[in-house]
Amino acid sequence: MNKKRFQKQEESMIQLYLENESVNEGILHEKLTHWHDNDIELVYVIKGSMICQTNHDVFQLQKGDLCFINNNQLHRLSCDGKNPCEHKALILNMKIFANNPEIFEQYIRPILEDQSFAHVRFQGTSGASSKIYTSMERIEKLKDEKPLGYELGIISESFAIMQQLYSVYISGGVEKTKVDYNRSILQQMLEYIYDHYGSQITLEDIALAGNSSTSKCNRIFKEYTNQSPITYLNNYRLEKSAEMLKTSDMTIALISQMCGFSQQSYFNRMFIREYGVTPLKYRNVHYKQA
Repeated sequence: MNKKRFQKQEESMIQLYLENESVNEGILHEKLTHWHDNDIELVYVIKGSMICQTNHDVFQLQKGDLCFINNNQLHRLSCDGKNPCEHKALILNMKIFANNPEIFEQYIRPILEDQSFAHVRFQGTSGASSKIYTSMERIEKLKDEKPLGYELGIISESFAIMQQLYSVYISGGVEKTKVDYNRSILQQMLEYIYDHYGSQITLEDIALAGNSSTSKCNRIFKEYTNQSPITYLNNYRLEKSAEMLKTSDMTIALISQMCGFSQQSYFNRMFIREYGVTPLKYRNVHYKQA
């Protein structure tokens, strides 16, 4: 489950997402723990410093640092302190390499299936980090300018990125992470939230989805998301409501109801607390008519 991140993906034969993002601009998705089923993510810090949590590992990223996050790994990003921070995120779907089975089996699959290769933090822009970021910049330019045959260029740069990651992977210079079995339990509980956020669900319902007690459910959520299960649920509801406000002309009352808020007044208070404006003002600024 990747929370349908590719709603904003490049509309072409190549499935990727590449944008500059500021975590403090109400982008709940980055702050909410999530994962990508068949995608890798590369994060480059442009401004400020950030905290990245991948599974249970928490580490700091400074300006100029780059981080690789493997597929199916729980992760979230947040600013380090109250100062603004900005990063460039590239999410690349691995289907781009599947058309060459021999290449995929020899170089790509080993990386994707090694759960101990959950993430790599590259400090500064040197070596592999510099080459990966250069490819990210080239992909961004191709994506924006769309010259003739630009997809070929994007494919070429994607292969160049994987070449660098494979070199790091086989070098043995990166400390492998321990396989964490609680990760799959949390993923089951998050899947339940994603599928039922519009309904009135309880802590007990969430815990049951992971075959866990409520106390274990609370502990796992706190460890991996830094939130309680109910707080995460409400934040995910707010994220979905913001998407609807931007992309549909449904009434705010209906959006509130569809996102699991039984009272519109409560929805309004929660929305203002997270986004700093009322749902109506948010719509007026962000609504994009199809």
